[in-house]
Order: sequence, then structure tokens, then C-alpha cells
Amino acid sequence: MFSNYSGSYAAARPEWSKGWGYTNSSAWADSTMIGTTVPNALRAGRAPGDTWDTALAALDTHDPSRIFSSPLLDTLAP
Repeated sequence: MFSNYSGSYAAARPEWSKGWGYTNSSAWADSTMIGTTVPNALRAGRAPGDTWDTALAALDTHDPSRIFSSPLLDTLAP
């Protein structure tokens, strides 16, 4: 999906409730999908100040001790 809908043609954006990052053995275990593909999909085509990195900075500001984290969030937002 990400390779077909890319560039100036279109953009794919992951939806949190869908099954992305799955491997044959586990949910959300595909490190490339979680560490690169999803963040880049939420950076591309976005206005400055409205990107994945802006969201990460806001999370760091509001939860510097990472109280509201989880193993998945720690992988997505290192």
C-alpha cells in the first residue's frame, strides 16, 4: 500500500485501529514499519509544525517522565 500510494500521486496514512506492523508471529513487531514507515507517512506532505515530530515534541513536553507510555509507544516515539 505504501509503495503504491506515494509521491505526488497519493499518500497512505496509518490508522491506529488497523493492523499495521504485524509479522507472522506478533502484532506491531515489524520494526521497519513502526520505526520508519509509520513516522515518515505522518511527516510527508504535512505543514511545518503539524508533523510526526511536532507530536513527539508535544508528548515529551506534557509527559516528560513518560508516565503514559507503553512498549508500543516507546518504540514509536523513542
